[in-house]
Amino acid sequence: MISRSTWESLQSTLGYLYSNFRNLNEDVDRVEYFGGATFVINENSGRRNGVSLGNNININIRGQLQTDYPGGWIYSERGLYWHEYGHTFQSERFGLSYLFAIGIPSAFSAETSTSEEHSSRWYEKQANRWAWRYANKYGYLDSWPYYNNPLQ
Repeated sequence: MISRSTWESLQSTLGYLYSNFRNLNEDVDRVEYFGGATFVINENSGRRNGVSLGNNININIRGQLQTDYPGGWIYSERGLYWHEYGHTFQSERFGLSYLFAIGIPSAFSAETSTSEEHSSRWYEKQANRWAWRYANKYGYLDSWPYYNNPLQ
């Protein structure tokens, strides 16, 4: 709590405001919680992507959330939820510089690069590694979608 209100205050505040703005505009179908993060999900969207700001993760998926997915919903969408969860660790460690070192470059890369180029960026691989470590440490790691979420 202290980290989110001090060290991560910029992205936490922006994430909270963005999530609520989406909700007010009826762009949210579902809200899920996992490991201290809030997942704000737009189902049946025309795109598949995510934005992590602090512990607020906004995700667009093309279909309904697969709650009966093997291992649980967090494993569905080819690892998108795990990947975005990994960015919350970056937010915690990078603090106020997260937006400028990771958030903005990642958003720009996602819009201007191919999916393969974007996933090969150091900050994207780091998010995957940190999510993988968390999943492995706490016994959530049933399988990891390596193809879509490379660790190296």
